[in-house]
Amino acid sequence: MRLGFVVLAHTDLYRAAQMVRHLSEQDCAVAVHIDKKVEPAEFEAFQNDLEGLENVIFPKRTACEWGEFSLVQATLDSAEALLKRFEDVTNVQLISGSCLPIRPVKQLKRFLTRNMKTDFIESVSVKNNFWVKDGLNEERFTMYFPFSWRTQRWRFDKLVSLQRRLGVKRKIPEPLVPHIGSQWWCLTAKTLRAILDDPKRPYYDAYFNWAWIPDESYFQTLARLHSDKIASRSLTFSKFDYLGKPFVFYDDHLKDLTQSNCFWARKMWVGADRLYDSLLDPKRANQSMSQADPKAFDARFEEADQRRCEGGTGRFHQGRFPYDRAERTGVSETPYTVFVGFKGLYREFPDWIENATDALSHGSVFARSHVGARAPEENFAGNLPAVPSIRNRNPKGYLANLLWPARDRHQCLLYDFRDNPRILQTLAYVPMAHIVMIWHSWL
Repeated sequence: MRLGFVVLAHTDLYRAAQMVRHLSEQDCAVAVHIDKKVEPAEFEAFQNDLEGLENVIFPKRTACEWGEFSLVQATLDSAEALLKRFEDVTNVQLISGSCLPIRPVKQLKRFLTRNMKTDFIESVSVKNNFWVKDGLNEERFTMYFPFSWRTQRWRFDKLVSLQRRLGVKRKIPEPLVPHIGSQWWCLTAKTLRAILDDPKRPYYDAYFNWAWIPDESYFQTLARLHSDKIASRSLTFSKFDYLGKPFVFYDDHLKDLTQSNCFWARKMWVGADRLYDSLLDPKRANQSMSQADPKAFDARFEEADQRRCEGGTGRFHQGRFPYDRAERTGVSETPYTVFVGFKGLYREFPDWIENATDALSHGSVFARSHVGARAPEENFAGNLPAVPSIRNRNPKGYLANLLWPARDRHQCLLYDFRDNPRILQTLAYVPMAHIVMIWHSWL
């Protein structure tokens, strides 16, 4: 078998050159597409760096924009040039300039030899699955998207709203059944040639030219027409956060990367010297697939994304409040006590706590007319104002800020059923809140 690569690169070209040189040394055919927006001098330096490598070519350059057909066009042109120049290529993998091999290329070759007729491309039907976490799903195929989501967001959103009101619904070309999935695939040369040589390709290209993020649907849809056997998975690990941005790998991920059952990963931090030195080592040993634990590996990124959205225990900032849920995230990393029903029976209870124990007592923090025993012009530690109206805007955030400065001490507060009820959900769910209640104290 002969393995070929299409590499899409637009930045940090010296790192891309390292990776391309490694592929060349592994007897792989490589077509490197450099974004046309890259300065000519930088592109020329990149070419000079790879001069003399006979199995590396530089296809026609296209100015690429995220979410637009230009990315598909660059891939099509590069794949066409690769298969024309290296006719003996049996499998083609699409990667980016910021990718690195998790497992040695020789191990990937053996894997593909055992699966010679299989196309590895994540290809999910938009009708039966919900691959898209947040955003347009079926509408990406039935509306027109002439504006960039990144650079012309206002026009993009207004046009989508207008098309929804007008009931715009483009006809999907027969016999296409829309599928979506990861941009990064590994196709057999037979399937890829069938896609490139399809007599209806100009029609398909014109249709996908108006679709949204066609690099996640063009090959994913057409492969279903021409492939004999599809394994709906990508051989490149690429994980996105809730904002749609890819997670970045650093040197300290080196040991964990082989937990993935993929052969490549993106995207690598440009300064991760240890990653590049280790993963591009030609003498690197095969990495056992039996030791892979993809679910555990994936769970780490889910946990990181959740923490980014919701904050850690007791840690919040204003951007996280819309994603914040009391049953998931606590307001303190250490235990604290809430005395319910004590205020009406034991007037001096807060003072007694501080005199008899080492605990810090805040009093009736959520009383309707005041915050503890402090006057409105007073502040808690951390410049937190003792103003009920400010507290009531976000009771959970207020409590988190109140408890944080003295987290090295056990802290207490009083609660009465006449107090602000919005904090009850937090107190009921978070595990660090120890509730001490005098039942029916209101009587």
